[in-house]
Amino acid sequence: AISDTVIVGVAASAQKVTVRASDIYNNPVKNAIIKFEAKSGKGSVADVNVVTYSDGTASTLWTLDTLVGTNTLEASIVGRSMTPVVFTATSLPGSAAHLIALAGEKQFGFVVAELPVPLEVAVQDRYGNYLTRTSVQFTSPGRGGGPTFKNRYEYNELIPARTVVTVVLGSKTGVNSVLASMSPASPAEFRFNGYL
Repeated sequence: AISDTVIVGVAASAQKVTVRASDIYNNPVKNAIIKFEAKSGKGSVADVNVVTYSDGTASTLWTLDTLVGTNTLEASIVGRSMTPVVFTATSLPGSAAHLIALAGEKQFGFVVAELPVPLEVAVQDRYGNYLTRTSVQFTSPGRGGGPTFKNRYEYNELIPARTVVTVVLGSKTGVNSVLASMSPASPAEFRFNGYL
């Protein structure tokens, strides 16, 4: 193989892989047909059968699975009984796309009092993979009397990673809204009810 056989990339990203065909004297073999085949993971290759150039090389683009995990690709010479070259790729989550409440959503409590269950928010990429590090920020969209926050922690060692905060309801009864945000995802709104 010309390119690295161990790859780390973002889920659904395209990775260029290159192999070189040579004879027993390490001379390049021209016009050999290289078969690229995705073996594990739900990735795909742009060109399955590629003819080698005069320098013996052949390349294709390998698109990794949309889900995080391990992907493997094999490259072999068509018509030859040889051990294939195996590429292994680890696909990682992409950028933040969705904010998901793991706990603490839709509670109700007394005004100007802490809600009994902290709000826990995780972050997913566009394919639903949980990000392994989160730094969610919480704000109140109201002009006054809205909820406030205390005891905010980031638990990146947990699976899934999450940001946890205690919500203190505002002075107004009814719906209290909380906006959770982490760029570049759009903010997510979580609602709570306050009573006298």
